[in-house]
Order: sequence, then structure tokens, then C-alpha cells
Amino acid sequence: MNYDNKSLRRVDYLGARGMFTIASACFIQRGFKNRFFTSLLVISGVGLVGIGVVAENIFLPIHSVFSVVALFFGAASAIKSYKFEKSPLSYVSVILGAVTLLADVLYLSGGHVSSGFYLGLGKGGMERLTIYPFYLWGLGFGAYLIGESSDITRTSKT
Repeated sequence: MNYDNKSLRRVDYLGARGMFTIASACFIQRGFKNRFFTSLLVISGVGLVGIGVVAENIFLPIHSVFSVVALFFGAASAIKSYKFEKSPLSYVSVILGAVTLLADVLYLSGGHVSSGFYLGLGKGGMERLTIYPFYLWGLGFGAYLIGESSDITRTSKT
């Protein structure tokens, strides 16, 4: 059989990212006890798994649905996370979530109307503008949680 190596990497990368997002949501639920925030993360993770499993070149409509689900709920999680973060990061999370949401809306509108909604970035550049702020938020939020847990450990030892 002839397998497309790029598709296999995509399944590995996005599927794993989605599964890690779902697993992290379980741990976040144990720590924050906020079902709404956890639900946003889980739905976003399911969307990421779907993006990885259903490649764009195989079945575009389903891939697009998973993409919208992952990015919409991912942006909503970034915006909702401001309640759990301290001051500068909480503002950055809201901004990154809003940029992801706005870029996703512009990207989806640009495909149906004209390329004018791509802000001069082209389709690929606009696609990156939708996903990179979400990834940046995930890195920042994860680092924040690690830093908070080490602060708790240090204060409990003294």
C-alpha cells in the first residue's frame, strides 16, 4: 500500500495535540472545578483530533467543520481562561482568543466572498493567523499553570 507520509504526520501531530488537550482538560477540571471551561477545552480537543484524522485533501467539508469547532471553542477557552490567570496574562489570553475568533471569521468569509478578507496575507497566511494565536495561548496557559503549581509546592514546604 502507498501511504501519504504528510497525512500520517498530520494525524500524529494534530491527533496527539487533540488528545493531549482532552487529557489536560481532565486535569484542569480537577484543579479548577469549572465544567464550562473544561467543556470548551474538550470540544476544542475533539475538533483537533478530527482535523488530524480527516485531512483536507481527503474530505474538505468534514475537515472544515472540525476546523471551525476546534478554533471556535479554542478561542472561547482562551477568552474564558482569564478568570484563572493573573493580570498581564489574563489580558493577553483575551486578546489572543479574540484574534483567533476574528481571524477565523475573516478566513471563513474570505473563502465565499473574495480574497479581500485575507488582509493581504493570502489564504495560507490567514489560516496561520487563525491557529498561531491559539497555539500561543496554549503555551502561555500551560506555562502559567506549571509556574503556579511550583509556587504552591514552594509555599507548602515552608
